[in-house]
Amino acid sequence: MIAAAAASSLSSTLVWPRFGSASAEPIDLEVETRVLDIAGRAYDADRIVQSSGADGLSFDLSDSFDIRLHNKLDEPTLLHWHGLTPPWRQDGVPDLSQKALPPGQTYDYAFPLTSAGTHWMHSHQGLQEQALLAAPLIVRDPAEADLDEQEVVIMLQDVTFKPAEQWLEDLRGGHGAMMQGTDMDSMDMPPDSDTAMMSMSEGQDMMMEMDGQHDGSDSTSFP
Repeated sequence: MIAAAAASSLSSTLVWPRFGSASAEPIDLEVETRVLDIAGRAYDADRIVQSSGADGLSFDLSDSFDIRLHNKLDEPTLLHWHGLTPPWRQDGVPDLSQKALPPGQTYDYAFPLTSAGTHWMHSHQGLQEQALLAAPLIVRDPAEADLDEQEVVIMLQDVTFKPAEQWLEDLRGGHGAMMQGTDMDSMDMPPDSDTAMMSMSEGQDMMMEMDGQHDGSDSTSFP
């Protein structure tokens, strides 16, 4: 996952080797605060780390996802397992799938893994993700274990010394925001714009296709 650039300073490149697979005992996963040195300036950042000191999580597809989450922050938090399909009560979205985890508390997660891939985990609590509360979550396919290749996982995260709350306020102030279901009567466009209008009925399905992807792969259809 490479986030869009938000400032000229970028957090240190983090490289995760193999982390070890899940065992019969839950893996202790801690959410805590650390201080980074960014271009000579101190930056208070959150992080997700195993009690062993290893960053991120790594499993084989045959493993069970057994995690004991420890909140070592001074505020509530919760982690969402992006790319996995846990029972919805363990999906890690505060006040939707479960309550946020108070400071000093733990919560156990246990469910089978169903898909291999390069996933990630992050907080959905407030603006904690913007404070770097995210990490890789790798699930390996045993069928690829004998491939002659070296694995290096790199996760890039943006750093800005402007408070995240101020960034959010700027976005809400008209400098860019999602529609969030609101109506838009018109849109100003250059006079030479090439546009096409399509009419749809309620409940109708339309197939949308993205061509010319930058990586040169085949186009993908979206129902």
